[in-house]
Amino acid sequence: MDKTKAMITTRRKIRKPEYFEMETQNMEIVNQFKYLGCSLTEDNEEINEIRKRIHAANKTYAALTNIFKTRDNHRQTKITLYMGIIRPVITYGSETWTLNKRTSNIINTFERKILRRIYGPVQEDGMWRIRYNTELYRLYNNNDISTTIQLQRLQWAGHIIRMEESRIPKKILFSQIEGRRPVGKPRDRWIDAVTRDANTLLNTKRWKTIAKDRTKWRQLIKEAKARLRAVTP
Repeated sequence: MDKTKAMITTRRKIRKPEYFEMETQNMEIVNQFKYLGCSLTEDNEEINEIRKRIHAANKTYAALTNIFKTRDNHRQTKITLYMGIIRPVITYGSETWTLNKRTSNIINTFERKILRRIYGPVQEDGMWRIRYNTELYRLYNNNDISTTIQLQRLQWAGHIIRMEESRIPKKILFSQIEGRRPVGKPRDRWIDAVTRDANTLLNTKRWKTIAKDRTKWRQLIKEAKARLRAVTP
């Protein structure tokens, strides 16, 4: 029981008790806690978790700096290191993120920093300059990291759809939370982000029906990866 914590998730400023009584035990109420390596907060803000992921990835990148700096290693070797070691650190648990323009820019900026280290500057009219974003992704020939996260989220959504009705993730996804949303621009719900991505990336509005077919769903995502790789800015 000492290791078990409770958290009240709300954006409203309310007075919260220090403990939650369960039978004869008192469970501590906390503002945030870490579960399976992911940080959860009472206001359900994912920006803090994203910054921690980037910080951890930056430490990994710093440990490999000498490898990325040397010209003795081929660019493709460095790309393999990035995709196999650094990028998974950032995207760990990212299937649960909703992502918005701000957070997408943050993680894409970090990725471009590493790509610029790998591909280096370019000489133009006798002057050296950093490569433009379009030049980087043309050489990289892969989806940017925010698009990768969106596609991974669609894969996870399809997995949930195919779960049995008794499974907890599926129950949570389709459950209705009581109460009213606070005044102001509403945040995107996770299922709203999935629906939007299915429409824009997979060109389908019937994703809940199509995702029940594992083979067809995987094929749609595979085609989207190839198509988006060709148009990544």
